[in-house]
Amino acid sequence: MEQALSKPLNFFPDPFLFPNFTQPIFDKGLVAANAGDFATALCEWTPLANQGNANEQFYLGCMYENGQGVAFNSILAYALYSVSKFNDSSELNKSNENRKNLSVNMSTNSIESARNLFHKLINSKNFLDEFDKFAVDVGAKKLSSVPNHTAFNESLWNW
Repeated sequence: MEQALSKPLNFFPDPFLFPNFTQPIFDKGLVAANAGDFATALCEWTPLANQGNANEQFYLGCMYENGQGVAFNSILAYALYSVSKFNDSSELNKSNENRKNLSVNMSTNSIESARNLFHKLINSKNFLDEFDKFAVDVGAKKLSSVPNHTAFNESLWNW
């Protein structure tokens, strides 16, 4: 049985975070996470992660890796780190490092499940729906059930 990592989650921004028009939403989640309000961070970051934002995918992976705001789940964390790196391959994105450290405590079957989920996520037309299908199978909370604290206007994405 895999154990949650005991290291504390540090939500101070990594240098790969670049400002963009979603930055205020990300920042609101970051302030909440640093204050220990992981429920708010999850609500703020989920819609952005669903839109392919690597920063939010990375930090959701951190939450699953450390069981903060969500139940610990190494498969979901590994898959989120993989998707984050896929969406931002710059060397400043620390997803590969986190994924490597996480995999030390994962079984071969768990890593294979995470890789399969990663491929489904990147090939799906709806990240959140695919993520939720797997989450239900492993008894985790569906991200689509997370209320969104910030008014998120889908039209912002349709230029």
